[in-house]
Amino acid sequence: MPLRRTPLALSLLAFGGLAFSGAPCATAQQVAEAPGPLVLIGGRHQDLSKDLREVFFDLAGGKKAKIVVIPTATAVDDPAKMDEHLTEWRGLKPMSVHILHTRDRKKADDPAFVKPLAEATGVFITNGHPDRIFNAYRGTLVERELKKLHARGGLIGGTGTGMNVLGDFVLWHKPPGFEPALGVLAGFLPCDPRSDEIEEAIAANPSQVGLGIGPGTAVVIRGKDMRVVGKGTVKTFLAKGANQEVKVDSFKSGDRLDVVELRRAAAKRAGKELK
Repeated sequence: MPLRRTPLALSLLAFGGLAFSGAPCATAQQVAEAPGPLVLIGGRHQDLSKDLREVFFDLAGGKKAKIVVIPTATAVDDPAKMDEHLTEWRGLKPMSVHILHTRDRKKADDPAFVKPLAEATGVFITNGHPDRIFNAYRGTLVERELKKLHARGGLIGGTGTGMNVLGDFVLWHKPPGFEPALGVLAGFLPCDPRSDEIEEAIAANPSQVGLGIGPGTAVVIRGKDMRVVGKGTVKTFLAKGANQEVKVDSFKSGDRLDVVELRRAAAKRAGKELK
């Protein structure tokens, strides 16, 4: 029996464009040319709704999708329990779905270990603690293959921590501070919109756009186009600067934003210029 698509998932099948990535100082034109989409989802993977899972699934290729799930941010390190992360994905019947997990940096540099990433059409990163992602994968072949996948048009997404690590920085709450992240979504600081430290973080990094994504809500980014989906709220935060006060805007499902214009606005407040 063919899989039924919800109206939300069906509406996104026609949501096209080129995707966005690049270094924090990239020009707007460079930002618009990277081909892979991103799906950033607020909340926990345990609470991921059917609608949002299907949005990810369709963008990864639907029945032709080769999905890799990275649960390394979670505290669980028992291989016997890792299979639990695949159950809901298998129910959608992709072409393949695999777990990629290790705490060993040597293993993260093993070509045989990262082979699923080289073949994947979509990577989903769970929530948990960002240190577990950084300690295992930063500067390794896993990180490089993730970026190669995105550059060739593959999908990267995640929930909670899984979305936070895709920006340039991760925001620490106790004590307040920053940690360099993977930089797949350059120029943005994805975070929980309920955090008390967002405005402080953007003030310290005014060229960054704060992107607060609430539980049960996601943004789908393709090219310059960012679309809000789900039941909650997305907020954007721009720092004080260029004779303008802090700017906080709220968006709901169906709203669309321009990624390049957001980055340009942040750069202007920081005294920079994106052309």
